[in-house]
Amino acid sequence: MVTAIILFPQDKSGLPQVNVYRSDAIDGTYELIDTVSVGQCEYEDPEGDYRNFYRVTFADGQDESAPVPVRTLFQRIIDIIRVELGVAETALSDSNVDFLIESVKVDIIPDICKYEYGVQLTKESDGVYRIPNRYFFDRNFGGTFSVLDFDLFKQSIPLTVNSPKIPVHPISVDVDERFVVIDEPMASTDVLKMTFYSIGRHVADNTLCKLLAYKIGCTHFDKVYSTCILSAGRRVKIGDVTVENGVKAANVALDMSNKCTAKYRDLVNKIKNGFYRVK
Repeated sequence: MVTAIILFPQDKSGLPQVNVYRSDAIDGTYELIDTVSVGQCEYEDPEGDYRNFYRVTFADGQDESAPVPVRTLFQRIIDIIRVELGVAETALSDSNVDFLIESVKVDIIPDICKYEYGVQLTKESDGVYRIPNRYFFDRNFGGTFSVLDFDLFKQSIPLTVNSPKIPVHPISVDVDERFVVIDEPMASTDVLKMTFYSIGRHVADNTLCKLLAYKIGCTHFDKVYSTCILSAGRRVKIGDVTVENGVKAANVALDMSNKCTAKYRDLVNKIKNGFYRVK
């Protein structure tokens, strides 16, 4: 199972922290699981999964805002699969969607991104560094570029091919103002470097969810089609879903695979070449 990822909602209170609450039911009891900086932008719950529900509040240790429900990445993907693609749970179960999310992320990233390793950052002031002028990619697909989406490390001058790469923890990042804040002092002989994925243009979080949903559909129904064709059994179990073997079942799976593949390729092409208004 993949971990649950949530995007923090916009807040104008100016409070510096976010309290994250989790429940096993949408109308159940929500327990505080973590408090993080509002600058983190999104949260990945290592103990959560697709069956959990979340609320967040903004706080400063004394005051706390009213709780706001937030939807996980999984819940947003499921909506696209069930509503836009019209795929019922009997054809593609929630647990199979959850199982496929991480693998399709790996497939999507090279289709639209460039991997940039060890880009040196310019120091602005103590603990604050200027980040490159790029469109940064949200590698966790959580909805915004955050401290979860890149790696920092420092090296000491003079640099050699064998210079140690010491990980550095980022506190917050602001892609609009182009800076990252770190939580440790740097010596005058240290340089800070950043590793990340870049992309040719800004991609909205709902577009990332569609990419995941379409790719999950491609992967799942292509496997169902192949299994129906190759298996001699009357019924075939794919994860939690049992499908009928035979020509009819194979054709249905092939149609859905082609539909999802066409949508995925069209969206990838738009991301690479730009979105155009259709009259």
